[in-house]
Amino acid sequence: MQSALTSPPDGYTIVFVGPNNAINATFYEKLSFDFIHDSAPVAGTMRLTNVMEVNLAVPVNNVAEFIAYARVNPGKVNFASGGVGASPHLSGELFKAMTGVNIVHVPYRGGAPALTDLLAGQVQALFDNLPGSIGHIRTGKVRALGMTASKRVAALPDVPAIAETVPGYEASVWYGIAAPRGLSRLTLSQHSIRR
Repeated sequence: MQSALTSPPDGYTIVFVGPNNAINATFYEKLSFDFIHDSAPVAGTMRLTNVMEVNLAVPVNNVAEFIAYARVNPGKVNFASGGVGASPHLSGELFKAMTGVNIVHVPYRGGAPALTDLLAGQVQALFDNLPGSIGHIRTGKVRALGMTASKRVAALPDVPAIAETVPGYEASVWYGIAAPRGLSRLTLSQHSIRR
């Protein structure tokens, strides 16, 4: 990102951006660039949701029951994610902050091993990107409790948004294209016309 954003704003350098770019600004005290200030948005490419799901042995069927279960078992309920600082981890941390539940984060090196341990009952809950879990949700191998988007999603219309139980909760995942700050629309369109 540093290399891309410190390049000349001549239209020859664009960069793929995602939630990690905004998250990194909170994790690293001394980045050599300011993502918001030094980038110019070009286009949004995709937006998706994360999902909160549990192993079938966890005795809850919805977000309200999960909150109640976690409150009577403080520090004994865990949630997995694909890694520290990734959007699923922060979705879980936001859930903790907004509900006041004491649940323990178990970070993995990717969503696949976290999902494998959820299926095996090694962890009780998981916040995951929806595409990684949707097959197991549809086949009933895990129980989806809620979507992190502000509304229900068309892919799983029967799964409520967490916000239906926790007002104001929203954690969306977004991706797009950016360029170094100072890029003009004219410069960008001139490059696309030449190709």
